[in-house]
Amino acid sequence: MIISVKKIFSLILISTFCFAGCTNSSEFYVQGLVNLESQQKDKAAKNFEKAIKNGSSVEVLLSLKELEKLNIPKSKMLKLSKLAVNSKKNPEAETYNYYLQSLVDNQKYNQVIELASKLLLEKKEINVDWAKYCYVFSLAKKENTLENPIILSWLTEEKFSKYQIKFFEEFASERFFYDTEIGKRTNLILQFRIELFNKNYNFALEKLSEIFESLDDVSKFSPQMISDFGKSFLYGNFEIIKTNFNIETKNEFAQKIKVIADNLNLENNSKVQKEKLFYLYFYAGRLFDKTGAQFYNNAKECFLLASENAITNENYDNAIWYYLNQSKKESYSSLMNGIKKYGNFWKDKFYYSDLLKDLKLHLLSSRQWTAFCKFYPTIEQVADEQIKSSWAYLTARLIKEEFVSSQNFASYFPSEIFRKIFENTHSSIYYQIMSAWQLGLEPKNILQNMCQVSDFFSLDENKTTVICNLLDACIKYKKIQSMYKIIQQYKKYLSSDVLSFYAKKLNQDFISDTNLYPTILRVASSAFSSDGSGKDEELLKLFYPRYFYDLVKLSCKEFNLSESLLFGLIRSESYFDEDVLSSAGAVGLTQLMSPTASDVARKLRIKDYDLLDAKTNITFGSFYLSDMIRLFEGSTMLSVISYNTGRARIRSWVKKYPNVPMDIWMEMLPYEESREYGKKILSSTFIYELLYYGEDSYHTVQKFMEY
Repeated sequence: MIISVKKIFSLILISTFCFAGCTNSSEFYVQGLVNLESQQKDKAAKNFEKAIKNGSSVEVLLSLKELEKLNIPKSKMLKLSKLAVNSKKNPEAETYNYYLQSLVDNQKYNQVIELASKLLLEKKEINVDWAKYCYVFSLAKKENTLENPIILSWLTEEKFSKYQIKFFEEFASERFFYDTEIGKRTNLILQFRIELFNKNYNFALEKLSEIFESLDDVSKFSPQMISDFGKSFLYGNFEIIKTNFNIETKNEFAQKIKVIADNLNLENNSKVQKEKLFYLYFYAGRLFDKTGAQFYNNAKECFLLASENAITNENYDNAIWYYLNQSKKESYSSLMNGIKKYGNFWKDKFYYSDLLKDLKLHLLSSRQWTAFCKFYPTIEQVADEQIKSSWAYLTARLIKEEFVSSQNFASYFPSEIFRKIFENTHSSIYYQIMSAWQLGLEPKNILQNMCQVSDFFSLDENKTTVICNLLDACIKYKKIQSMYKIIQQYKKYLSSDVLSFYAKKLNQDFISDTNLYPTILRVASSAFSSDGSGKDEELLKLFYPRYFYDLVKLSCKEFNLSESLLFGLIRSESYFDEDVLSSAGAVGLTQLMSPTASDVARKLRIKDYDLLDAKTNITFGSFYLSDMIRLFEGSTMLSVISYNTGRARIRSWVKKYPNVPMDIWMEMLPYEESREYGKKILSSTFIYELLYYGEDSYHTVQKFMEY
């Protein structure tokens, strides 16, 4: 249902009231978290038990998760998890996972079989793989045999996961894996599937000659097993295939798999048969691809045949993606023809975004301006909103700059395209800003776009109230990280109004705690990505905050930087997390690498420094950015991309792509990270300028566009 603005505010009022005195059940759970923090595990367990007995389905599930970590006695966990699923009208689906686990732990196999079969039949939102494991495990324990068809099918025919491995480890020493032909064969197939799952492709391949004598036997297995065989063929050493199956060349092998599919195609057209055909043709195509350019057409034929036999949208998109990728290897013209032919049949537009980004980069970097603009109508039909807005913006810019003949695009009006991008709130903020700039719209219009009201569809108003009570309790007991985890888990129940309320509350109560800055920002971000009417300028200022203001102001004055630029950089680099360490080794608020920091320290004549110290990090980052601006003679965009990528690359790219406006040049860069970084910093700087400095924000855009 659509939840009204009036109702949303009533929820916030309820939340405010609850904050003054939270309900017991909410407090029990959060007090348990507080007990854990102080290592009072017994007290924590008692509070979680109280939450299970007295709380809502949400509090019950969260408490069960914590109790599992505490390793309480199995019998007690069974009692509590049983209470959790039986005493609540609509228990959370995940609660059943804990009840199943407890039944298994307490050897209640008949009850496991009954409950798991019921859950699987009702198709509840449970962990299906886990439920199947519990079901099959209990069957095997009860019957002490593998010969039940349900057990055999799960082990040797269905999708493989860590749970089949868990089953094998549990029963590996049982005689039924060794005493019968069925047991021995199941053992062999499981060993193959485990090796494949662990990506030990050569070991997996070695097992195949024991599983079937001839490649023709492949089609006798289940679709999932054919997929498994295909992966081992594709990623294993071809020398093993040559030795075990008397195959001489990769081309011959790929052709053999296709022939198996062709012969199978003559049989009945059942769902299982079509799925077998999909995998046979799909992996034949992948194998042809590995044989070289002379067999690309064979690969494309197989991918199309696979798509014709796909019984799921995901499989269809997978086959067509590989067909288009194969076309790209032939030529980008072939890729474009393929997109025109099959684009309207795509099931998930996002599945193909990487191909479209690659095509966009190729056409721009090779200066095929006319081809780029001519392809715009196709992009409008087939692409996701982000790709569409970027392609539309660049088409309008190329026409406006007269990089293409206006006669060829007489029906394209740049101003209309820019307006369409600006008015589409699904467009990225960068292209909205750039389009508004091109149109000369009031900068404030950007903020209005960001704060648009949208209907919030409430899934369960009672659950929203319960979650608010929990969030209030987390604030009361200062368990802010736990609060954010709850928001992440139950965000679909929270409107932007509710999330905005909590972002503002956190900022008000914890502004002095610098460790919480990233969390406050993330809650504000959650509010902006949710529907509702809670987006306003106050929330925007939490989404684009000026944390560490005094330090930023000091550094900007010392190194002659724009405050909005430095705030935009810090927000983009670290989300104001002063302790963050990237996987690449970049440290702190401005994400400095160790060699860069050493160089800056030498120039500033500082011997001892700590990059996790906010003042030091901001000082070093500011100096480095100002140094880039000096080296690039005042060019903001070249400087910020250099901050991310390195100045040597920037200089080479400027030489490689000369005589184009900055916004078009940036789209020609070979690395997506570099392209997106420039857009991100421009957008953040623009919004900071607009929110806090009251200056002409388009002056910021203009500065970014100068070489």
